[in-house]
Amino acid sequence: MSKLPEGPTKIVVGGVIGVSLVAATFALVGLKWGLFCMGLLIYEGWTFFNKYKNDTISEVIWVLTTRPLVPMLFGLGMGWAISTNYIPISREGIWTAFSIGILYGHFFFQRQNGHVVEDSEVRS
Repeated sequence: MSKLPEGPTKIVVGGVIGVSLVAATFALVGLKWGLFCMGLLIYEGWTFFNKYKNDTISEVIWVLTTRPLVPMLFGLGMGWAISTNYIPISREGIWTAFSIGILYGHFFFQRQNGHVVEDSEVRS
């Protein structure tokens, strides 16, 4: 099933997931990062339900990550944010860094140009 079914269920399910994510985000990272994440979540929801194909944040980053410079720049940005205390060393900062790390995995390692690494390739 590659297409969402017609009807209001997809909106209800998306809304419940969205409200849950927003509540968890504010509880874990505080107001400043929570508002930033909520803005991204709203935008992602709009791109998911609009009429344009392949324009979600993930799909755009998947296209951009075919260039090796993009993951390097994300890594440099994360290093700068932690070293300058922009992401503070606190409970909120740890959850923020953890969440960004999960997004990095989703963005950069989920799509490897359709190539699945076999065990024999890893060991050689």
